[in-house]
Amino acid sequence: ARSLRIHGQLLEGENFEILAKNESDDKNTSNQGGYIGFFGINQFESPFENVAFALKEDGSFSEPVETSIGWHIIKRLK
Repeated sequence: ARSLRIHGQLLEGENFEILAKNESDDKNTSNQGGYIGFFGINQFESPFENVAFALKEDGSFSEPVETSIGWHIIKRLK
């Protein structure tokens, strides 16, 4: 799957923001390197939030997670 290929590229050291610009289908955020800004609870679907809030280290990224709108790889900035 495409999300697994992208995740593999991240594991190999590829730049998250460049991959988001080149690979993301979300035209609202892809030009910003996938940046969605700060968010709290109950703003996104539970699978997305559960994975996002489980990331403990700044700069870490998730495995691909599926929601009703597609697949996501989440990077924690801070």
